[in-house]
Amino acid sequence: MKVKDAMKRGVVGRRQVDLLKPSGASPPSTPAGRARDVLHTRSHEAVTLEDLVLAGEFTTKQQLIRSFRVTFGVTPHQYLTQLRLQQARDLLRRGRKCGETAHMVGFYDQSQMNRHFAKYCGVTPGAYATKTHGTSRPLRPLLGLKRLG
Repeated sequence: MKVKDAMKRGVVGRRQVDLLKPSGASPPSTPAGRARDVLHTRSHEAVTLEDLVLAGEFTTKQQLIRSFRVTFGVTPHQYLTQLRLQQARDLLRRGRKCGETAHMVGFYDQSQMNRHFAKYCGVTPGAYATKTHGTSRPLRPLLGLKRLG
C-alpha cells in the first residue's frame, strides 16, 4: 500500500479504528471508560493490566479485557498501541525524528514503533514522515471504535 493511500483511508491492517478522546463515547463512570481514561492519561508510560483492573474496579484481568473489548471493540493493549500510533503520526507529520517520536509516545524503542507502524499503517514511519512532513491536514483516525449513543 502506498503512503498516499494509507493517509487517505487511515488504514490499519484489516480495519479502521477511531480513537475517541476520554470524554468521547463511553462515560468515565463505567469501568471500561475509567480504564480507557487511564490509557489516555498514561499513554506515554508503561501501563499494566493491574493498573487498569484497579482503575476500573474489575475483579480479574480477564473481566477487564472482556468488558473493554465489548465496549470499544479492541483489547486494552490494542487500544494503547493504536493511541500511541496516532500520537506518533501527529509528531512525524510535524517533523519529529522517528527515534525521538518512539520514546515520546511510549514505545520501548524505534524498532518497536517501526513494527507496529508498518503493520497498522501499511508504511514505515520514515516514509510517512517524508510524505507528510509539513502538511496541515488533520489526522484521520486509525481504527473505528464502537461509539455508544
